[in-house]
Amino acid sequence: MEKSLCWIDVQPVILCNDVGPGLETVSKIPRYRSYVGGKPLYTYAVKLLEESNFTSKLNDVILVVPKDEWETAHRLNSIHKSSLKLRIFELDKDVGSVEILQKLLEKNLLKCQDIFVLPCDVYGEIDIQRILEEHRMNFATITAVFSEVPATVKTPGQKFNSPQEHHSLGIDPYSKRLLMIDEDSIKGRILLTYPNIDLKHVLSLYVYCIDKRLVQYLSRISHNYMDIEEDLICHLVKEQFKRRDGEVEEGDVQSELLLNDDYASIMEFSSGDWPNKEPGKLAVYAHIATTKCFRVDNVHNFFLANTEVLSPDGVIEAGAQINPKSTIKNSYIGERSKVGLGVRIFNSVIYPDVTIEDGCIITDSLVFEGSTLGSRSNLKEALVKAFQQMPSQCSLTQEVYGEDLESEDELIRGSD
Repeated sequence: MEKSLCWIDVQPVILCNDVGPGLETVSKIPRYRSYVGGKPLYTYAVKLLEESNFTSKLNDVILVVPKDEWETAHRLNSIHKSSLKLRIFELDKDVGSVEILQKLLEKNLLKCQDIFVLPCDVYGEIDIQRILEEHRMNFATITAVFSEVPATVKTPGQKFNSPQEHHSLGIDPYSKRLLMIDEDSIKGRILLTYPNIDLKHVLSLYVYCIDKRLVQYLSRISHNYMDIEEDLICHLVKEQFKRRDGEVEEGDVQSELLLNDDYASIMEFSSGDWPNKEPGKLAVYAHIATTKCFRVDNVHNFFLANTEVLSPDGVIEAGAQINPKSTIKNSYIGERSKVGLGVRIFNSVIYPDVTIEDGCIITDSLVFEGSTLGSRSNLKEALVKAFQQMPSQCSLTQEVYGEDLESEDELIRGSD
C-alpha cells in the first residue's frame, strides 16, 4: 500500500497537554514548546506525520494546546513552517486525553473513521504506515503503541542511574492482541488459558489509533474515563474477556452497550470465539515499535534527545549574546541568553534568558530559563532549575540546583 493511501479516512491529533511531573518540575515552559535541537518539541511529532506521507489534502492536523497558548502556538507555527496545515484547538481547562477527544467530537472535528493520536513529546522513528495497516487489518477498537525499554544512561543532576517506569504486557504472539496490561491479579488465569502468551516489559509512547465509534460511545455514557492509557485501555483489555449473557449491570461498559444497538457492535465480544478478526468486535491490540523512539517527558529523555540531534557546532538562537572568546561545542544556547568571557560549554542545553558569567565551565548539564550562573562556576552533569541565582565559584557535580526540589525519582522518570 502506498504511504499516502494509508491515511485515507484518518484524523491525526497531536496532544500538547502536559502529563505528569516531567520537565514541569524544572522549567515553567510548557512541554510542547521545550527546545530539542533548537526546535519546539511538538515539531518532531509533526515531522513524523510528514515522513509518513500524510498530506493536508486529506485532512488538517489538529494540534491541541493548553489554555492561553493559542497565540504562542500560532506564532511558533509561523516560525517553524510545516508542509502540513495545523489546526490549533485550545483547551479551556486541564482535562485528560479521553475528554479531549470527546471535546473534539463535540466540535465536529473528528470526521474520519480512525483517529491517530500522537503526544507532543514523542521523539524518534515510528512506522506509522505499519501501525495503521495493522489496526485496520485487525479491525481493532484501539491499537496502542509501545517501545522496548532503552538502556539507562546518566542524567544531569542525578547521582545514580534510575530505571524508568515500564508496563508489563501480555500479548498473543500470533495476532498481537493485547491480553493483559499491569494486571498481576489476572496474570495466572490468563497464563492458564493462553500458555503461549508473550510477556513484555515496555514503555508506552502514548501513541494510539482509535476507532471513532469508541469515542462516540464514550460521549454517551456517564462513566468518566480521564486518560487513554491509565483508565480506558486497562478497562477495555479486561472487557475482552467478559462473556455476553444478556444481563445489564449498572456501570459496566459491556452491559451498558446492550442498551444502545447503535453502539453495541463496537464493543461486542465473547471469550468463546477468541481470537476473531470480525469487524465490530471489541479488540485491543499492541504494536511494539522496533525503531528507536521514546517520549521526551522527563529530564533523562530531554537530555538524551538533545545530545542526539545537536551537531558539533551546536545551535545558537538569534538574539543570544556570545563572547567571541568563549567555546561552545555540541550544545544549545537559547534566545536572549548571555555567555561571558572564557566560558566553555560542552554537550549541554542552555535555555533562553540565561546569563553565564565569565570563566564558567559547563559540561553535560542543563540550565533552564531565567537563571544566572556566577563567574567561574563549574557544572558537570548538573541541572539548574528555572529562575535561579547561582553565586560565583559554585561547583556542582551530578546535583540539582534550585529551591523546592522534587524527588530525584520524579525528576528522572517523569510519566510513563
